Amino acid sequence: MSESETPPGAEPDVAFSLTGKAPAESDADPGERRVAPPVAESASGGRRRVADGLPPLRPLWARWVTVAGVCAALDSRPEVAVVPSKATFDSDGGSGSTLSLLPGGRAVLSGGWAGSHAEVGALYTGAPSWVAGAVLNPRVESGSLAFCYWWENGTWRMGESPHPPEVSDALPPIWTDRGVIDHVRGLLQVDAADEERAEQLGDAIETLFGAADLSVVTRDLVAAIFDDPVAADVDSAYLQFDMAGLASVLPTPLSESEAIAVVRDYILDRDLETPGYPVSGLVASRVSVGWMVYVPAPAGQVMLGRAIFYVADDGELERSSSSTPPSAYSIGFEERFRQRLGIS
Repeated sequence: MSESETPPGAEPDVAFSLTGKAPAESDADPGERRVAPPVAESASGGRRRVADGLPPLRPLWARWVTVAGVCAALDSRPEVAVVPSKATFDSDGGSGSTLSLLPGGRAVLSGGWAGSHAEVGALYTGAPSWVAGAVLNPRVESGSLAFCYWWENGTWRMGESPHPPEVSDALPPIWTDRGVIDHVRGLLQVDAADEERAEQLGDAIETLFGAADLSVVTRDLVAAIFDDPVAADVDSAYLQFDMAGLASVLPTPLSESEAIAVVRDYILDRDLETPGYPVSGLVASRVSVGWMVYVPAPAGQVMLGRAIFYVADDGELERSSSSTPPSAYSIGFEERFRQRLGIS
């Protein structure tokens, strides 16, 4: 048997990167230490514990993103940032962490300090299989990962990691809403003696938290945090909420004139204009997610079956008639609008 062959039943000696791909031989340094992704033990393979002290995932994520947004607007340190499904924190002192979101309401929070070390297997005791290299803090590559927590079924769990309060230096201020407000006040250099501004900032952030919880954050809500939204990079701040999935996905509402124009073009393109239904007579009334556009019946007349058009804020046009009460039609109109945008 040649040296390149593998005996039946034996595993080939191949080092894998964090992506799960074998590195090319030309890229390999014979003297370089290979780092394989951690293989999580099954839940029955070791003792896992509840990670007491960490906030539930939803408020933790909103707080992290809020701090990241302010840091992005001010281009400040420490570096707190968000990309889709992942948030990071890197302090000037060498500590840091990563929060990775996974489908099904799961998440992994991991990190460490400069020079920190932990027994790799112990960190993942009892962890599910999805607690793996691709979702962990990059310190896993150098063996300096110091803690790992995972969120499943509404609970933070851990193997042999330190209790969460013991790793606070490696996390942004995600523990309480008040902690975030105080931290942002410091970043914005709000004078502690300026009680009016401090109260205004607290109210603005609490409003932002409420919107983040419903995933309806708008640019205006983000701008309200800053004394001078022009000087601050509000667009970069809002982008953090957008990438985090906490921004409003609702389109900008159509104006009355835009809604009428949509219906006018529809009628003219199809030669539907009649003397009794001239496009010059179109009027619009606002409904929940768009406009009801129609030509009113002549004064003193009730005309069943008269055309009524509904134009949603995303530009979608639907045709109905006066035979269906607007209050009844609007229910389905709004449901279809939300389905198109994928919102509940």
